Amino acid sequence: APVQITMLGYPATTGNPAIDARFVDGRSDPEGTEAWCTEQLLRLDPCAWCFSEPDHAPAVGPLPARERGCLSFGSFNNLAKTTPEVLDVWARLLARVPGSRLVLKNGAFTDEPTRARITGELVAQGIEADRLEMLAPTDDTASHMAAYAQVDIALDTFPYAGTTTTCEALWMGTPVVTLAGRLHAGRVGVSLLSAVGMEDCIASDTDRYIEIAAALAGDTEKLAARRASLRARMKVSPLMDRKAFCDQLHKAYDSLVDERRKTL
Repeated sequence: APVQITMLGYPATTGNPAIDARFVDGRSDPEGTEAWCTEQLLRLDPCAWCFSEPDHAPAVGPLPARERGCLSFGSFNNLAKTTPEVLDVWARLLARVPGSRLVLKNGAFTDEPTRARITGELVAQGIEADRLEMLAPTDDTASHMAAYAQVDIALDTFPYAGTTTTCEALWMGTPVVTLAGRLHAGRVGVSLLSAVGMEDCIASDTDRYIEIAAALAGDTEKLAARRASLRARMKVSPLMDRKAFCDQLHKAYDSLVDERRKTL
């Protein structure tokens, strides 16, 4: 093909000179990051992602903390992204918020040695095993999304942040705390949260990450209000403006093709 472009599915430069361009945005790949990429960076601002309402997603329910009597942090991210450093920060957060618990959901939790390893790492940090709940995979989208009824605040992974997982959490009214990294893989959460006006949930370092999550946990009235309004906020945000996103994408395609024609 005369023009080859990459986007989605792989959070880094391809390193392949045959790929001409890569779609990003100004938050995922700020000015100055071009030096780390072999492709031309085409910024689809304000957000290089577009989210559509999931089929069969249940309605947003009440704040889980009000029914359970305790605050639940959670992460449904791929377990491969949950590094020892991530677990260390989450353990510090649990220690900071007495009585809170951590809910994790991943296909790997059908494996007992994996469950034992994760439990052991948190126990070694001084967290009681009964404060951790590990959920196995669910059969369908509706059941998966319904599991957010057990989570008050979602915790993003780092340095490899979530994408679909973050959008799904937000759709279910669950705020997500993310850590802004240096490279694209660690900055997707920055773009997604900024697109829905939740810059207050973006941390610059791990200490701030804990501060933000603990502050959210400390005000359940505000947390409940955010949960009730978050889906409506998403619907009118750039993250779900499909027409604007497609229009910008088409313009970028046309521009790339026009540039290439000049060299033929």
